[in-house]
Amino acid sequence: RSGSGPSWSGDGVAAAVGMVHNLHATCIPLLRAVLTAGLYPNVACIVPRSNYTPPADTNKFASTSHQALATHMDGEVAVHPTSLNFNCSHFPLPFLLYQEKVRTTKVYLRDTTLVGGYPLILFSGKVSVDHERSIICIDEWIEFKAPVRVAVLFKELRAELDKLLLEKIEHLGLELDAR
Repeated sequence: RSGSGPSWSGDGVAAAVGMVHNLHATCIPLLRAVLTAGLYPNVACIVPRSNYTPPADTNKFASTSHQALATHMDGEVAVHPTSLNFNCSHFPLPFLLYQEKVRTTKVYLRDTTLVGGYPLILFSGKVSVDHERSIICIDEWIEFKAPVRVAVLFKELRAELDKLLLEKIEHLGLELDAR
């Protein structure tokens, strides 16, 4: 591979299956989509803290963010101090995927990555549309405000994507480039 960016010459995947299967290794949106498909339902919502005041004795383990993390089952959680996202004071995307939850003095999330709404809508749980409230809902707990027409289009796109992925799984030799 030539040009700027990381060199993949030492990549085990490239050595095992060839560069053709590693062409998109630097495509961050694609990596986030794959991680969403693999880690869901391990997702925390990033929500604004109401009436947030930083603690007077702030230390490296105290949250100094105007944002809070919450999972569906645990309520408020925190990023584990050993995670790369621990020192983030502001999360630019609305969701955080995680590999593992650890409960000590509170519930911590480890091995985290930020993700937006599109990968969740397209690669996570059951998508439904609440026409009256103009909401796209995933598994009856993650909600996105959207015009009804857009919500229905996303639901139809998700159904088509699911059919295409299922067809590819059933017919491994199927070339999707020709479509």
